[in-house]
Amino acid sequence: MKGILYLAFAGIFSGLIPIWIRLIGQSVSPFTLAFIRTMFAAGIIFVFVVFFENMKALRINKKDIIMFILAGFFGITLGVGLYVKAVTLIPVANAVVLLYIYPVVTAFLSWAILKENISKWDVLGLFLALSGIWVIYSHDFFVNTNVFGNFLAITTGICYSAVIVTMRYFEAKERLAFWSVTFWLLFFGGLGMLMFLPFENIVILPSHDMFLFVAGIILTTFLMYMFYSKGLKAIKAHRAPMLVMLTEPITAIVLAFLIFSETIQPSVLFGGVMIMLANIVTGKAK
Repeated sequence: MKGILYLAFAGIFSGLIPIWIRLIGQSVSPFTLAFIRTMFAAGIIFVFVVFFENMKALRINKKDIIMFILAGFFGITLGVGLYVKAVTLIPVANAVVLLYIYPVVTAFLSWAILKENISKWDVLGLFLALSGIWVIYSHDFFVNTNVFGNFLAITTGICYSAVIVTMRYFEAKERLAFWSVTFWLLFFGGLGMLMFLPFENIVILPSHDMFLFVAGIILTTFLMYMFYSKGLKAIKAHRAPMLVMLTEPITAIVLAFLIFSETIQPSVLFGGVMIMLANIVTGKAK
């Protein structure tokens, strides 16, 4: 029961991410905001490990560095950076729903990279996910909604699956702790964002509310990962996304309605249900 509650809270904190970006992202460039959030979170995890865990938990082998660099670039540099940009272009509901193609993509990446078995449920999940994307994407194309923003949200989901596959890899090897994997993904992913900063009109800090800026980093990153880590100790890894899925989209969509007066379009609702069903049937395969 505690595992379920931990993952539910992780979903709630994760659902705050697009709201926080909307509240603060207009005054900070997308990759700049993503870089500051990522490196700040890595720093918080480092301090947490130093005082409450063991420094040995952060040790990695030289041969693992390449994997962390690649996974950090695709999962964190592109995943987080493009998500920030997507949220500034499209409704929160679109961004959150389209992001959730990542469990389905993860199943196929795990098959290709980790040699995990793939089943008929995975194939059905892929079909449902693609159908849901088509419903959302095609409708928005014809009503002149920001199609590029939807594309970025889909790309974010694909990239984020690299993070999950990396965690599964080290979980299977049982060589690195959750905090070690998370720290190095954030660290190398944050460094990767530096290459994009010269292409932005960089605003280093938000111009209005510094408290909101720092509180958002703590809530949407450190606490989210902390509760997710605690949940994984009680719930199998492949079921974790399904439990987070119960609270993250609802939190984001409800708060977007209350704060920004955003309403969810029927096409997004219908397509979102198909994507969520895709995650459920994919989880059934495990």
